[in-house]
Amino acid sequence: MSDSAVDSKIRERGHWWFRVRPSEFREQRIEAITSLLPILERCSVSLRGWDFPHVGREGAQLQLDYIEQGSEWGEHLEYWRFYKSGQFIDRLALRNDWMDQAALDPTPANWQPGVELGVGGTVFSLTEFCEFASRLAITDAGGEAMRFEVQLRGLRGRRLKADDPRRAGFMQRYEASIDAFPFSKDLTRDELASNSRELALEIAGELFQYFGWQPSRDLLQGIQDELRW
Repeated sequence: MSDSAVDSKIRERGHWWFRVRPSEFREQRIEAITSLLPILERCSVSLRGWDFPHVGREGAQLQLDYIEQGSEWGEHLEYWRFYKSGQFIDRLALRNDWMDQAALDPTPANWQPGVELGVGGTVFSLTEFCEFASRLAITDAGGEAMRFEVQLRGLRGRRLKADDPRRAGFMQRYEASIDAFPFSKDLTRDELASNSRELALEIAGELFQYFGWQPSRDLLQGIQDELRW
């Protein structure tokens, strides 16, 4: 499947949209197009057995001022672009929305896409995004001031799920009535580099409020601490 086809497929169901970039635009911040992939690979995050961003073995496609790659393996669908200006954009599918094509697990009984959002998986994904951004900020692709943006799309009617069997399920229904959740923040390079975990918890706490749920910071941090740092 082509990169653009993967991108289009991801848009069909719930997905994350993530962008990080220097606040000051410089078109040729990275002069050599061949330098982009090594930077991305050095900043890649692997906290739960699957890297973010995922760089497939077939390599990235080189365009005029950016590189790109779309990948699909089972329920893992992702498309990203990395520009010579230092801007990185990623579209990442919600894994639970693609269990009908899961690589290793059977499709759960009565499963449907667009119905649930796992709390643990959400905290994990946000932590990966923020950690990657913090690493990218201190490379040549970063700037003294950074812009961080993330959206979660395809939310309306979706309910929260306790996706860790060790944790108790919800006693009531927490359901989203918005289509998409946006978050953006301007940070210095140092702030982003040193506060990635706290930023992820801030975003998660704000997101869950739109489901009518207000978890404590300690609860969210306990979930985050399960990641393999």
